[in-house]
Amino acid sequence: MTSEVLFKLIIELTVAVSHYLWPIVTLIIVLIFRTPIKELLGRIRKGKLFGQELELDSAVSEFRITVQQAEKEIPQLPETKEVKGLLKEATEYLEPKEFISGETNQTDLETNQILDDSRNDPEVAIIRLSAILEKEARAILGSLGHLPPRSKITVRQALQKLEAQGLLPKHTISSLTMFWDLRNKIIHGEGAVDKKDILSVLDTGIVLLKTLRAIPREINIVYKIVDVFEDPECIKTREDVKGLILETISPGGGIKSFRIYPTTRPSYYKLGKRVIWEWNLSKTWGHSWYIDPDTGEKKSAWVEAGEFVSRHMDEI
Repeated sequence: MTSEVLFKLIIELTVAVSHYLWPIVTLIIVLIFRTPIKELLGRIRKGKLFGQELELDSAVSEFRITVQQAEKEIPQLPETKEVKGLLKEATEYLEPKEFISGETNQTDLETNQILDDSRNDPEVAIIRLSAILEKEARAILGSLGHLPPRSKITVRQALQKLEAQGLLPKHTISSLTMFWDLRNKIIHGEGAVDKKDILSVLDTGIVLLKTLRAIPREINIVYKIVDVFEDPECIKTREDVKGLILETISPGGGIKSFRIYPTTRPSYYKLGKRVIWEWNLSKTWGHSWYIDPDTGEKKSAWVEAGEFVSRHMDEI
């Protein structure tokens, strides 16, 4: 056998062996690097691999479905006729458009800002929307008296408290959690995210914001600050306290009433500002009276009450 023939046989044998060894080598590589490969594939949201289109992340679709379910969980506002019989002294009836117009205008303004941002930089729009949703979660806690006093809490802590206290329907809680997970992937995740996915999250997130604001809750607004007295004739003024009159709109929005509580911080409260629900019960005042600033009538303020120490809604 000539050297030329031998060399040719060696080449053919090498090629034949390589055909059998290649799958084995590939399998060994996959086994060794299976964790990094899995993580890499997990970060791929949509794209093409070897010419095949992939759909590896259904989180955006799941988020949309959950928000749709959350919308259905929000109870309907009571009809006008149902609240008329609830009216009592010192309350007045509100047409629905009167109490929702401010909230609607604010939502529309914020939505327009988000949409403007999305045209130039969708990630900036996501950050703006997440800040609004975070504040709304805190506002719900505050309006129900469940916000920790004098401190700010993270959105995760707010969601945990809302869930633990049963203050929101389950799909609303799930929607907020899903939005935050998607937000973190978009802002902090590795690799580029499809712009269409970001816009889809924004679109659904705006629906979630409107859903949150449709949840019936009591609204308290600073109305006036007045002197309070130790006697029903309103002669002897209490020097260590003032009366904070709140304009309160019922959760259904059909009733407006006025309530008065003691405060030692009259200069803090700004007329027309919304406040949350916070108290300091270490200091109380006995039966007190005040002069109604609108009618001039002398009225009982409270029999015994702790201090109202609430913050403005825009400060939480």
